[in-house]
Amino acid sequence: MKRLKEEAIDLLQRKRITYELEHGKQATPSKENIIKEVSKDLNVNEELIKIRHIYPHFGVEKAKIIAHIYESKDALKRFEEINK
Repeated sequence: MKRLKEEAIDLLQRKRITYELEHGKQATPSKENIIKEVSKDLNVNEELIKIRHIYPHFGVEKAKIIAHIYESKDALKRFEEINK
C-alpha cells in the first residue's frame, strides 16, 4: 500500500489520505481489511478511520483508496453519522 497524498482539514478535524493498493490477482480487499492496513501504517486506532471511496482500476490489479482519519470519536460522529 503506497501513500499518494495527505492533506489536513483542520476545520473538520480530520486528515484525508489517498492510497494506491496493489492487490495482485485477488479480489479488491474489503473495507475492514483496508482499515487494518491504514491503522498499521499510521499507528491510529481503527475506530477513527473511515474509508470514503475505493476505486478499482479495470484490467489492472490496483485500487485507489480515499480514507478519512479523525482526531477523536466525537468528530467522527459529528461529521459521519446522519441523525434522522
